[in-house]
Amino acid sequence: MNICELIEACGVQNARLQFIDQCAATLNYNHKAGTKITFSTDVPLTPKGPEKFGIVIWLDREAVADAQRKAKAPA
Repeated sequence: MNICELIEACGVQNARLQFIDQCAATLNYNHKAGTKITFSTDVPLTPKGPEKFGIVIWLDREAVADAQRKAKAPA
């Protein structure tokens, strides 16, 4: 199953985006340990974990910027 199939199976209307760039609280890089990113979310925490299931997907930064420009462009 790929990410598109997963989102379609769950319902596109039930998916939401949260960009790490916009919710990062700390960004730290260590040449031995790698990158550590701490972020905040408004998703409530339950005894079983976050109310929603989160997935991190890494995409080419320029491809995302291009897609966002195209989405905002008048039709």
